[in-house]
Amino acid sequence: MGFITKNANILLLFLILLSSVALVLATVFFQSNFDKINTEYNEKMTKLEEVSQKLKEYTTELNIKVEREKEMTEHYSEVQTEKTQLASEKESLEDAKSTLEAQVSSKNTELIVVKQELSDARDDLIDVQNNLETCEEQNVDYQIALDNCDDDLDDCLNPEP
Repeated sequence: MGFITKNANILLLFLILLSSVALVLATVFFQSNFDKINTEYNEKMTKLEEVSQKLKEYTTELNIKVEREKEMTEHYSEVQTEKTQLASEKESLEDAKSTLEAQVSSKNTELIVVKQELSDARDDLIDVQNNLETCEEQNVDYQIALDNCDDDLDDCLNPEP
């Protein structure tokens, strides 16, 4: 029995050594694999952080572009509204211009008529003044004739001796 016990102890020692070696080998193997996996994990985390950073930049740029688009849309709406108002204003001003041009044309026609009437009135005034001068000259002639008649009448009524 001593042999079995001795063999059993050697067998147990061998199994313990084998287990220890297997444990050391497994630890080294798993440590090596863990280091590789950890390195890959770190590389992937670095890439993920880079991608996250780029994504944040793209998100920021996208938000800026969305804001710009909103501003441009609002500005476009304002410009369209202003354009519509200006077109309406232009149309009303053109209507007013047409009306004023028609009034000016009418007033010009009236002015021509009034100028013609004024010219006719001046001509009539000149004729009346000429007639008045003629009448005044005739009046002077008549006055002289009347004075001569008065002298003749006085001579007839008072003959001189």
